[in-house]
Amino acid sequence: MRKLTALSGALLLTLVLAAPVMAVQPQYWYDEDFDDFYPAVGNCGDFVVDERSVGHMSELLYFGDKDYETVVRTLFKMRGTDYLINRETDKTITGKFSVQCHVDIVTEEPLVYVRRCTGDFWNLSQPGAGLIAHTAGQSTEYVEGEAGDPGEVLKLVGTDWFDGEAVCAALG
Repeated sequence: MRKLTALSGALLLTLVLAAPVMAVQPQYWYDEDFDDFYPAVGNCGDFVVDERSVGHMSELLYFGDKDYETVVRTLFKMRGTDYLINRETDKTITGKFSVQCHVDIVTEEPLVYVRRCTGDFWNLSQPGAGLIAHTAGQSTEYVEGEAGDPGEVLKLVGTDWFDGEAVCAALG
């Protein structure tokens, strides 16, 4: 009887440990580097400020079915370096950023989701000028529309400090 109980226990333990392996595994939708340029993001009077953003981004899809047809959640990650550039002189200030967003799908048709983002969105500093921009924290948005659309902000916690005059002074 003890052998039967031990065997049953071992079988149950094997099934419990194997369950996560048999579950639907998340899959990357994309996992890629980027190098984007945005012209004329700011105007400092005598010169125009351009932005270049270089880094890596990925989005992992979580499925609600074993046929991999119904996406119920995504995990978006992006990290890199921002460069604000004086178009006339090429003088540049830089800063690292890192953002992670959990997106819970409420409905697919029409697309409705809740996006929770955490990270360092802007973090620019300049030797001699100090901190010029720092936007960091957490945001929760309720979105009705396409992926990436802005939504109704439900919660915003953190810092949102961007000194445009300091940016112009640092790039001038």
